[in-house]
Amino acid sequence: MLVTRVLGTSFTVDSNQQGRVTVDVKTGIVSVSTHLPEDQQARMEEVILIPNQRAAYDPQINKIVRTLVEKPQVLISSEEVKTMVFEKASIATVFKAIEKAYRVKIEFDEEQFSKCELTTYLIPDEDLYTRLKIICQAINASYKVEDVTIVISGRGC
Repeated sequence: MLVTRVLGTSFTVDSNQQGRVTVDVKTGIVSVSTHLPEDQQARMEEVILIPNQRAAYDPQINKIVRTLVEKPQVLISSEEVKTMVFEKASIATVFKAIEKAYRVKIEFDEEQFSKCELTTYLIPDEDLYTRLKIICQAINASYKVEDVTIVISGRGC
């Protein structure tokens, strides 16, 4: 069984016939935990989700996996996004803006990408993965999602 506790938010819960459940958070904070029968020795598992995060529960192994939602969206105002215009900005500056706009963590080797400068801008309704694909093409990199962290790798500029 899966227990979802609302902590002032909007979110979506979806389940299938096999008992797999996903919880996607749009705003606020949600606590998702397993509820184990009294006779089991295993501990209860709990994850706290913030916007753009997902918890997927697999009842076969009684495990919750936390990741990013399928299409992370900008979480700051459109007006603030419109100010995020970069002219020959360091990639660290661009990644910092993306972290703020989508409330995600981005890890990359700053030394490897220290020579990378980018002229770009953020778009209010653009999903995160589209933006990352464009940036990674420009800086000879790729990305992958590990848990709720985006890891950038490549040879740099």
